[in-house]
Amino acid sequence: MDDISLSVRPEDRTGAPDDQDDDLPKAFRRERSPGAGADDGDRVVVTGIQIGFWRLAVLAVKLVLAAIPALIVLGVVLFALGEVLGFLFPTLVKFKILIYAPRA
Repeated sequence: MDDISLSVRPEDRTGAPDDQDDDLPKAFRRERSPGAGADDGDRVVVTGIQIGFWRLAVLAVKLVLAAIPALIVLGVVLFALGEVLGFLFPTLVKFKILIYAPRA
């Protein structure tokens, strides 16, 4: 994992005076005051991400493979929804659009 790095602006690394030795950006530090949430105005700007080509290619392949079952489930859900709507509203069947290729 040493070929992946994350760049953070230097002004986002500054914190309270008591934790100057802490090298973590503000987003990765734990809040010290109770009740402080994410809406307290702290923002982090990522200025760059370096990742090797092959690691990025493997990640892209994994994302594509992970999308296949999701698309199958989505297709089944949409098909079932269409069948239910066709059963509940039979007049919708008359409005189906038939796509055909004219003979040349």
